Amino acid sequence: MEKRKIVEQSLFALAEPAQREHCFDLYAPGIVLHGYDPAIDRVRRDYEAF
Repeated sequence: MEKRKIVEQSLFALAEPAQREHCFDLYAPGIVLHGYDPAIDRVRRDYEAF
């Protein structure tokens, strides 16, 4: 799948609560982001807080 399509689908999923879980398809399971624990679970918890 092309990168643009992945980003578009992730943004759509973030905007739709019923689809929100799919916004994490953009991230690798072991992603490391500044300010987060080194795991997708921490990113997921922060998104769920919205």
